[in-house]
Amino acid sequence: MQGELVSRQPCSCSGKLKHTVSHPAEPRLSELHFPELLLEEERLNVVRQLLIALLAGGTLLLAEVIRRLNLLLRAQYLNELKEDDSLCRQAQTSGTFYLFHNLSPFLQKDGKKYLIPQFSAAGALERSVIEAELKGSFTDLRKALFVVDEKDSPLLASAQALLRWHDSHQYCSKTGQLTQKNLAGSKRVCHTSGVTYYPQTSPVVIILVSDGSRCLLARQPSFPQGMYTALSGFCDMGEAVEEAVRREVAEEVGLEVESLWYSASQHWPFPSSCLMIACHALVREQQSEISTNSLELEDARWFGLEEIMEGLKREPKSAKQDNGSFLPWFPPKQAIAHLLIVEWVQQQTSRLTQTSNVKIAKPLVQIFEGGEGQNFGMDKSIAGASPAAQPGP
Repeated sequence: MQGELVSRQPCSCSGKLKHTVSHPAEPRLSELHFPELLLEEERLNVVRQLLIALLAGGTLLLAEVIRRLNLLLRAQYLNELKEDDSLCRQAQTSGTFYLFHNLSPFLQKDGKKYLIPQFSAAGALERSVIEAELKGSFTDLRKALFVVDEKDSPLLASAQALLRWHDSHQYCSKTGQLTQKNLAGSKRVCHTSGVTYYPQTSPVVIILVSDGSRCLLARQPSFPQGMYTALSGFCDMGEAVEEAVRREVAEEVGLEVESLWYSASQHWPFPSSCLMIACHALVREQQSEISTNSLELEDARWFGLEEIMEGLKREPKSAKQDNGSFLPWFPPKQAIAHLLIVEWVQQQTSRLTQTSNVKIAKPLVQIFEGGEGQNFGMDKSIAGASPAAQPGP
C-alpha cells in the first residue's frame, strides 16, 4: 500500500488539503507577508490599508494592524487557490506536506514528544519504506490528535476529514459516474450531470447540563473505563441548535431544559467531519431526576464540584482501583467537553467565592493545566468529544 502526501501550506498535494498558517502572537512590521503570487496592485492596496489604519491612530496598535492584514491576505489568497488550478499548481512548489496512509498520519517520536515530519515534494511511497527510512509510524488519528503539538492537531483533523470526504464521494449520486476533483481538492464535479459537490460538515450539539449546583455527565459502553463526558448528538434535519439541545437532553436523560447558552465550537473529524457546538444547559433542581436512555448510554449521573475538580486532575491510568473498578475521569484538555467542564467549575467557584468567601486550596490554572487560557476558537487545538452515537475521545 502506498502513502499519500498532504499539503501543510499553502495548498494540497493532488488537491487533498488546503489550510492557513497560524500567525505569530506578536507580529511586527517585518512580518507582513505577501504571498508570492499576489498581484502588485493588490500589494499596494494592502499597503494603503495599513497606512490608513496608522493615520487613523486611536488605540489600534501596529501589531494588531499587521495581524489583521495578514489574516485578510491569507483568506483572499487561499480562496483564489480553491478555484484557480494554475495558481494552486504554482503554490505546490513551495508547500510542505504531511504524510497519510489509510487515513492515518505519519508520526515520529522524539523522547516523550511526537513530531510530524514535513516534506517539500509530493509523491507516493511504500509504507514499509517510509517507516523504516524515517524511523516513525502511521498512527491512528484518535491517538495522534492528543499527542502532537496543538498547532498540528487541527491540521491533521482537517486533512483526514477532507481525505475521507474524497474517498466517499468518488461517484455522482445522480448519474453514478466518476466525479473529478479540482487540484485544490475544494470540490468534485460530475461532468456528465454538471453537478458540483463540496465538502460538508455535520452539526453536533454537545451539552453540559447543570441543576445549579451539580453537573451531569454520562458514558457509553464503548468509552474507556471510567471516562464520563458531556451529552451530545447530531442535529436533525431542519432543527435549530436550541431545539437540538432540548431534544437531546430529553431523549438521553429525561430532563427538561429551562435555559441554555452557547460556549464555543470545534471541528471533530469523526465519524465524518462534525462541527461540535458546545452549550451549557440549566434544568430545575426540583426536576433533576435522571431517566437514562439505555439504548444510547451506559450510565449518567450528577457530579458535585469537589468530585469534578478531582476528576479533572485524575489521569486515566490512575483511575483504576485495587478492586478493579474505575474512578471517574474526564476528556483531556484538547477536547471541547473539557472546556465545558472547566467553564462550569469556574462558574461554581466564582459564585461560591462571591457568596461565602470560600477559598480554593489550589489555583484553578494549576488544577486545569492552563485551562483558563484555552480558546477553542478557529485557530486553536481541536479534538472534541464525539456525538452520543459515536465513540468519544
